[in-house]
Amino acid sequence: RCTVKAFSAAVEKLSKVDIGVKFYLLPFRDCVYLDLRKRATQDLATRKIPWKIKDWGESTVLPHVFKSLNRIVPVSGVRYRMIDAFSRATQGIVNNRLVRSGSNATAQSNVGHDSDPMHYSTWLFPAGDFAIVVQTYAEFCRRIHEETGFRCDMPTVGFRVSADRSAMLSPCFDEPMFALRAVSTQSAGWEDFAIDFAEFAQHWGGSPFFNQTRSLSPDYASEIFGSRFSFFRKIRRQLDPDNRMMNPFLSQYFL
Repeated sequence: RCTVKAFSAAVEKLSKVDIGVKFYLLPFRDCVYLDLRKRATQDLATRKIPWKIKDWGESTVLPHVFKSLNRIVPVSGVRYRMIDAFSRATQGIVNNRLVRSGSNATAQSNVGHDSDPMHYSTWLFPAGDFAIVVQTYAEFCRRIHEETGFRCDMPTVGFRVSADRSAMLSPCFDEPMFALRAVSTQSAGWEDFAIDFAEFAQHWGGSPFFNQTRSLSPDYASEIFGSRFSFFRKIRRQLDPDNRMMNPFLSQYFL
């Protein structure tokens, strides 16, 4: 556990180390919980249960608890203090005591199913800028709460994505990236927050998960992918001249 400023100071090192990097950011408590994992060299069959408990707690228990608190505790100040206390206790117990080693990459990357009571918006930022971005993001969350009254009740989930040239439209084609995934169980105010988050992310050169993003301009894909995007569109038109593989949503950006 560390402050946002301390985490920011470690970003450059974290972008280069040969370990898995995931973190949970609590902007309103100036707190970051780091989850660093090395590749295991032994059989992890006996360690699957702790990972399943961790994933179940983070993806199912906490969202339902927070959704209930949003419904039964009307005073926002009291409600959010309780929510943040639950988040800190959960991260401290689960990451530091329950799960000490191993990996559960599939479960960690899962953002849920349609029945999940959560909303997501994920953006990737260049590792070289992330030390500044993560501090500014925490300030952004506090400012939006002051201006609109809305804040995400779940911790922001972050993770490092290594450089990857295997896909033409890989957002990490040129360098490693760090993701920020804003998560909330609250529907009221979420859409406006997602739009504000998109504006913030575009200002900092972020690359979106297009299916989790609102208010993107049709030209934004071209801006972030550059010449690779033009080549992709050319190949796509050759392989799919009748646009059978396109839907109305994707057509906004990739047609």
